[in-house]
Formats: sequence, C-alpha cells, structure tokens
Amino acid sequence: MYNKGMKLSEVKRMPKKKQRAGPSLTRTINHIRLAAANTGKLVALDVLWEAYQPLCKQYIGLFCETLEPDAMLAFCFDSVLSARWQRVAVQQAAGITKSWHSNRLNSLKAYHEKLVYYESLEPIKQQAHKKPEWNEPALPTLHAVSIQANENVALQVKLEKATDSTFDFWLRLSTLDKGHPLYLPVMLAKRHRKMLSGHVPNRSVTLSRRDGWWWLSLSISEPLPILQTTSHTIGLDVGIVNFLSDSDGHQFGTVGQRFMQQVERVNIKTARKARLRACLKKRGVADEQLPSTSSAQSQRLARRVKHDIETAVVQCFEAHPDTLFVVEKLDVSGMRFKSSRMNRYLRASQIGHIQDHLYWTATKRGVPVVAVPAAYSSQSCPHCHYADRANRPDQQTFCCVKCGHRGHADVVAATNLKTRLNDTELRQCPNKEAIKKLLDKRHAAWLLQQPPS
Repeated sequence: MYNKGMKLSEVKRMPKKKQRAGPSLTRTINHIRLAAANTGKLVALDVLWEAYQPLCKQYIGLFCETLEPDAMLAFCFDSVLSARWQRVAVQQAAGITKSWHSNRLNSLKAYHEKLVYYESLEPIKQQAHKKPEWNEPALPTLHAVSIQANENVALQVKLEKATDSTFDFWLRLSTLDKGHPLYLPVMLAKRHRKMLSGHVPNRSVTLSRRDGWWWLSLSISEPLPILQTTSHTIGLDVGIVNFLSDSDGHQFGTVGQRFMQQVERVNIKTARKARLRACLKKRGVADEQLPSTSSAQSQRLARRVKHDIETAVVQCFEAHPDTLFVVEKLDVSGMRFKSSRMNRYLRASQIGHIQDHLYWTATKRGVPVVAVPAAYSSQSCPHCHYADRANRPDQQTFCCVKCGHRGHADVVAATNLKTRLNDTELRQCPNKEAIKKLLDKRHAAWLLQQPPS
C-alpha cells in the first residue's frame, strides 16, 4: 500500500490512451465508490469542494452575464486554490455556460416561431390561444457536488511496490496542501472491469458526492463503426404512452396504469414537502436546514423509466437491422399541455432521454438516423394532407375530419415522418407556419382532384 515515505520512482502513471484515427464515441463509467479511502482523506475532498464550488459559481455568473465562455480565460478572482485547480474551475464553468447559452438560443428560436405563428392567426382564432411569453431562463447553479477534473490535478496511477492487490489503481489528487497530494485507492466492480476490458481510460475524471459518499466517474473512447448502407426506411415517432412507434405499426416500450399512479403519488408527496418548506421558512428556518422537495421515490421512478426507455430502444434496433431511421426534430423544452396532470406525465416520461438514447445507440451501432421537421406530424392526414388538432380526438386515436382516414395516432405520425424524408419542399420550410401553409395548399389540391359529390 502507499505510504508517505514512498518515492516518486515507485509511482507509475497509467498507460496513455492511444490516439485513434477518426471520430470516436465516448462512454462514461459511473458509480465507482471511493469507499476504500480512510475518513481523513475524504474530509480533505470536502474541504477542497468548499473552495472549489464558490469559485466555479463566480465564473459561471461571469460567463452568463458579462463575457463569452472561455476555458482559457485569465484568472479574475482570488482563491486559495492552486493555479491548476483554478483552471479546472474555469473550464468546468465554461462548459456549463456553453450548454446554457445553447439551450437559451434554442428556446428563444422556438419562442419566435410560436410568436410568428400566433400573429399569423386571425383575430378570432387568436382568442382561443394564449399569446407566447418569453421567460428568461435561470442562471445555472451547481446543485450537486461535482468536479470535472483533468490529469493536472487528478491522475490515475499504479504503485509498483504496492503489496495489496485488492485495488485496481490509485487516484493521485492535488489538494489545498501544496506538495502533499492524496492517493485514493480505487477498486472496480466486476461490471466496471468488463466495461474497461481492452480500453485505457481517458485522462479526465469526474468526482461527485452523493448520499455522504464520494464517487468516481471514468470515460473511455471507442471508434465509431462504419455507417451502414441500406435501402430500407422506417419512420419512428417518440411518445409519452408508447416510447417508440414505427411506421410498420409496431410499438416498443409503454407505460401502464401503474406508472400513472406512481406519478400521482410522487406529486402528492412533493406538494406536501413544498408546503412544509414554506411553513418552516415563515418561521425563520435557514435554507440549508429546510427539507428537500425531492424524494427517493421520485428518483426510483426516474431510474426505472430510463431503464425501460433504454430497453425499448435496443428492442427497436434489433427488430429493424440494416434500416435507415427517420425521426422528428423534437423541442422538448417547449412542449407543454393545457392540463397540469398531462404536464406531470410529460416530465416523468423522460421523453428527452428517449431522443438522446436513440441517437447514442444509433451512433454506437453505425445505424443512419435522419431528423425531419416535427410540426403537424401527428395532426396531419397522410391521405389528404389536412392538418388540424381535431384529427386527434384522443391521445391514441387519429381520425381525419375531412377524409375519414383512421389509425393509431403514433403510427400515423411515424408514417408522416417517413414520407418527409424525401419531401424536399417541406424540409425546406423555415418554421411551423410555413409547414402549415404548405399542408393547406396540398389539401386544397387534393380537394380539386376529388370527383364531385
């Protein structure tokens, strides 16, 4: 085992990752618990976070309100951290704010599209719709304890003269005590070793603290497979009740009555905790002593839904080998229902994770995926092109009010997405309003072709 008298010559770096030619796919290996370290070492990590978190927060505010995110920005704030740790804080803050700016631009674009569509409506129809409002997103904050470190401050090493072979490697971590780094033992589980088999971890690591424990996350890079060439095409619709529905009429993954009941139970418990927080706050209780509104029940539900989504995505890809998938460009942040109950189901369904895992699995398997505009894909008739909300009398049923075409709503949406792959005119439409005008034009042309009654 490592001791303070060990020489630097006895410390061996982990082998460097070989540079791979071409693009690669990064996979994260989570939930490696640093439980073998003694309590004193983990306390040093807590002290490090107390200095790291406020510095990272300062740079997040600076990049959001004043400067453009710059990972190599000259230091602007005083800190007890070393220059290497300050650089890590700047880099993490820059990464967080880049995502925040990107999400804000996407939300702003969606808002302007909705505003243009609202203003294009007739005054009578405007009364039935609420005028879109722009809500400035809140500044990002570091709610969870998380440090995205590089090899300058957190280096994976092996000790050549270590007598204890129970540890896979050690993590040399710089602390506030200059010249006295920590050596944290890392013991991998069986599944971690299986994921790392044949790979060398990347040099960056993530340290996080949950439930009183410190955890380590590693990442590995895999070369992207060669993109498959195929002539078979399938449209895929993403939904709340059915995770994936294809244009052939198959569905993968679904939520049942039990899911609805669990969502309502979580909502009742969250509302009860929110009332308790408000009551205690009125009595002057400090914010850090207030109970959290999140619960273990809601976390279990989220994990189970994500697991079901990932299973459904794998089943879909296995059912359609050598296939080109056509999916919709979803704006999850702008999705809203009039019913607060449906909005709860929307949040709990993790619909954004469906889209993310779909793209990730396609990239890993080398399967081509093409995204097409999603506007009116679930409300337009594939037969007469009439687009209206009245075509969907309920969540699962599609019935065109003009030509009477009927079908499952998700399957009809997947069929529309498939046809849009080669629809150059529709894919060139800049916004939702232009798509609606094009569909109305096509419906009018369809009416002219019908024989007189």
